[in-house]
Amino acid sequence: MPLPDFSKLLKSQLVNLGAAFAPDELAYLALTGKIEHAVRDRLAYDFYRSLQLTKPELTVAREWRRVDLAILENQAPCMLLELKAMYSYNMFSPKAATHYPEAIASDFMKMKQLQAKFDTAPAKHFALAILTHPHGLPTTFQKNVVKYSRGILKFSPTTFRALRSATLTNFSEHLNCKVRTLSVGTAFDVKVSIYYCLLQSPQSTA
Repeated sequence: MPLPDFSKLLKSQLVNLGAAFAPDELAYLALTGKIEHAVRDRLAYDFYRSLQLTKPELTVAREWRRVDLAILENQAPCMLLELKAMYSYNMFSPKAATHYPEAIASDFMKMKQLQAKFDTAPAKHFALAILTHPHGLPTTFQKNVVKYSRGILKFSPTTFRALRSATLTNFSEHLNCKVRTLSVGTAFDVKVSIYYCLLQSPQSTA
């Protein structure tokens, strides 16, 4: 039996990801921790639940051999996914245009090297870049709660309101991908948007 279309499954899961969480839950998680963990765990469970019904011989694993998410067939990978998270202010770092593409390329190389250890058909290799954009600044109290408030507070309230358009332009251009939006809500009276790009290794598109 052929393997599932992992690209199609991932895209479908991402479109519906916001609805898989309680209202405002993703906004809270994005501001207070590393959002890639929550997203990875949800995707892993969705894959597990779906494949148990359609391809029960496949195994869904998290943090498998230092890869965020893996789907295995007979203990060999048939899909690998790495996640990278960032904040909107990261897109204005002088090194952003090279740092993030290089980080994604490094993840793809890691997956390729891992794949080479198995005498199986090439797996599908994906990278998911996740960008959090708060639409406001944390208060003094929130500085001790919001994980990357120091970076956020580099911008004045007026400047921050104008960041969104430039952020999305930089995010798309740096990673050369189409940017999509998750519905996440509000936390600490701050509206939060999460944007993402799903990329596939050119060597695993066949």
